[in-house]
Amino acid sequence: MPSNHNSTKVSVLASYCSVSLPFAALGLPLAVYLPPFFAQDLGLGVATVGLIFALARIWDVITDPTIGYLMDRFPSRWGKRRHWIALSVPITIAGAFAIYMPPDSVSPLYLVAWLFVLYLGMTISSVTHQAWGADLTTSYHERSRIYGWREIIMSLGMLLVLIVPAAAEQLWNVSARQKVASMGWFLIISMPIAVLLCLKFVPDKAAVTQVHTRLADIKSIFSTNPAYIRCLLAIFLTFFAASATSGVLLFALKWVWGLEEQSSSLLLLFFLPAIFGAPLWMALSYRLGKPKALLIAMLYGSCCQLGLLFIPHSDIVSIAMLFALMGLGLSSSPILLRSLLADTTDFDALQNKGVYRTGFMFACFTTGEKLAGAMAIGTTYFLLNLIGFDSTAELNSPDAIQGLLYLVVAIPVVANTVAMLILWRFPITPEAHKDIIAELKGIGALDNQ
Repeated sequence: MPSNHNSTKVSVLASYCSVSLPFAALGLPLAVYLPPFFAQDLGLGVATVGLIFALARIWDVITDPTIGYLMDRFPSRWGKRRHWIALSVPITIAGAFAIYMPPDSVSPLYLVAWLFVLYLGMTISSVTHQAWGADLTTSYHERSRIYGWREIIMSLGMLLVLIVPAAAEQLWNVSARQKVASMGWFLIISMPIAVLLCLKFVPDKAAVTQVHTRLADIKSIFSTNPAYIRCLLAIFLTFFAASATSGVLLFALKWVWGLEEQSSSLLLLFFLPAIFGAPLWMALSYRLGKPKALLIAMLYGSCCQLGLLFIPHSDIVSIAMLFALMGLGLSSSPILLRSLLADTTDFDALQNKGVYRTGFMFACFTTGEKLAGAMAIGTTYFLLNLIGFDSTAELNSPDAIQGLLYLVVAIPVVANTVAMLILWRFPITPEAHKDIIAELKGIGALDNQ
């Protein structure tokens, strides 16, 4: 367990993690509800929507590192992070109004333009928030606690985001547009409140010097820090696996298992167990270390995914039980990979004469997440189109439906297997990290962290 003297105050931890509530209204609908909504209900088609979401995420390849660089380069008198997360609020809200509550008829250009705005706000807020978490402590296990509770609150946010459409689905005959709009209002209302709490109660020391990350410095981050490269590859693969699943779950529930009317309720059951799974993965990481706990979690998730191949049509009990089991593993990678990456920023600082480049390093991490999500949606939607699956059709061929099931299973299992091989024998162990922190203290690098 984390040592008490390194424990973050509950008030600080709660205020920091509160920002995860609105993040849930960004990540979940963008992965699960919005692509089918624009493809099917607004009539843009799966191929067009898949391409647009992929292009919007590719835009993050530019904006994420740029924001990370600027964050390290330009602290303010309020600290290194506060002004950046405050800036993200109006940008995100403007994009949310346009994307979650679009007009009745939209063009592909409309979707492209407003997704870029929404993703810019997401970039600023998510990069700032993740880097800020790494600043709060240098304790190996306390970082798992911080990112673990961050994920628990995000899972709670997913639960709250899903409750509204699920309840409306059971009580009233609501449209897909009304479901999406309810998620947008959750984001628009909760984000300013959560950010205000974070600004008031979470400590944020100003940097003594501005960090100017030049091209040669960027090369050194990757050339001297193999553990960091492993984290980037692992987050890409694991997030690709998760997005490949969530992006087509609504299609699979309708066409493979014939459970369209229960889709919102089943998705709620899919994401709810992540709240309970997070403490389990945190406890396992305290006992075995983060890399081993993560390997066990990915093996568990792949086994559950394979179980989808054996669910009979319309068997709601079996699919509900398997969704719940799958949901237990959802939080493992977001918690443990972020915690591992925070450890690699300490190693980078040691290689860089005690200067931290946390903002830029987490920005690249976030880029990997977003690019993986976009490529997963783009890839699966392209393959769906290739096998002849049409989400707007009244009927699909048995081969197309079977192909949909194979995509839901095969892509995540393969991606997770490769990630497991990459994380095998991860070099920054608890003992190695303890030595890194001791050396950083020796050169005074932690005085302003």
